[in-house]
Amino acid sequence: MIALCLPLGIEVEIPHLLLSLVVALLAPLPLLHLAKKLIGGQTGDVAGAAQQLTEIAFLLVLSATVPA
Repeated sequence: MIALCLPLGIEVEIPHLLLSLVVALLAPLPLLHLAKKLIGGQTGDVAGAAQQLTEIAFLLVLSATVPA
C-alpha cells in the first residue's frame, strides 16, 4: 500500500487520509445549515467555527485510523 508522509513525520495510508478528508468536508455542514436557518446566512464567527470543526474532525479521524 502506498503511504504518504505528512509534514509531521507520520506515515499515513491513502485510504485513511481520504477518509479523514471526507469527514472533514462533511463535518461543518450541520453548522452551516443551522446558521442559514437561524440567522439567515454565514458570519465571520460561523466561518471561524466551521474552520475549527473541520480541523478537529480531520485530526480526530486521522489519529483514530493511524496505527500506533
